[in-house]
Amino acid sequence: MKILFFILFCILQFNAFANAAPKRQSADISKRKGPVISTETVKLSTDRPEYCLLGGQSGNPFYGPANYMMTVWKNKIIYIGESGGRQDYAAQRETLKSMNMARGKKIVVAFGAMNKEIQPMLDEYISGGMTQDEFFTYLSGREDTNYDITKYKPILDFIVEKGLKAIAIGLPSMLLEAIEEYGESSLSQEEKRLIPLSSTDPSNSSYEKYIKKKLEEASGEKVTQAELKKHIHALAVLNETMAKTLADFLLNKDNEGYSALVITDNDRLVYASGITLSAKNYFSSDNTSDTEKTEEEAKPQPAANSLSYTTIYIKHAVSCPRRLPESDRNLGGYIWYMDNTPIAEKEENNNVPEKKIGLRDEDN
Repeated sequence: MKILFFILFCILQFNAFANAAPKRQSADISKRKGPVISTETVKLSTDRPEYCLLGGQSGNPFYGPANYMMTVWKNKIIYIGESGGRQDYAAQRETLKSMNMARGKKIVVAFGAMNKEIQPMLDEYISGGMTQDEFFTYLSGREDTNYDITKYKPILDFIVEKGLKAIAIGLPSMLLEAIEEYGESSLSQEEKRLIPLSSTDPSNSSYEKYIKKKLEEASGEKVTQAELKKHIHALAVLNETMAKTLADFLLNKDNEGYSALVITDNDRLVYASGITLSAKNYFSSDNTSDTEKTEEEAKPQPAANSLSYTTIYIKHAVSCPRRLPESDRNLGGYIWYMDNTPIAEKEENNNVPEKKIGLRDEDN
């Protein structure tokens, strides 16, 4: 009997020790859990990238740098928005740094705002064939470049420093305006070669309402249904072009193992009706027949859509919400709330008494 009690005592002691010992994290970083973060309301700062992320569908909080890094590390493709305002690219830089930490040099940064025709010059700059000043000067002289390329300097600097790759996936705004006004038939043969043969207009009422609101805010006028359809079609062509350019890179055997950070306007990600919708088609199908392939290419291949991805919609807010506002649901896979107040505006308001901040002090 004494022996039985002794054995039972040893078993109980072992179980107590096992339960007290710290549990090891999974070797698979995508399965690790970040630490529990307080859900107390936090005032956001323009001086650093606060990690205030919420699940775009579930509304679950992913507060803190550890949760954020796990989100980035478990996805091969990160689509991240541009939100206007201050636009110092803090979120994009942090995401790229985290990807580099987890995946090394095999990363391509895809710029939705850059016209894909500048790719040869972008390659030359990234490879060291021209200086940054020369690259910026070259782009500033192009009629089809209607954006300030210098705003991407922090991202480009990091790409060059770490030996990453970069691709331009966008289209000239003049070409999109022509498509919206007159359709693809109005394009020259050279222009038609820049876009895919076909595109699918998204059918999503939330997306349509979102785009209509944006158009009316920009123009100050009511938008008719016909005008809205034309604009959405032009956006569909752009999204299809960006998705195909991205897929051409990632599905190229020379680029096997690469991950991608896609930086584009929030409007290209919203409600899963933009570039991600088109990219799914390219990553899940191959339009060439088996007779056009070599014997090696004709062998069954792993499904390309096994590439995990997510979207991060950047939303301006002055405080981190404790729960996801219903109006923000489904804007993206994750909503990253940041204070994007322009620096000049912030400086002007430095002497203004601070008001009490609520949970819903945020922009649309």
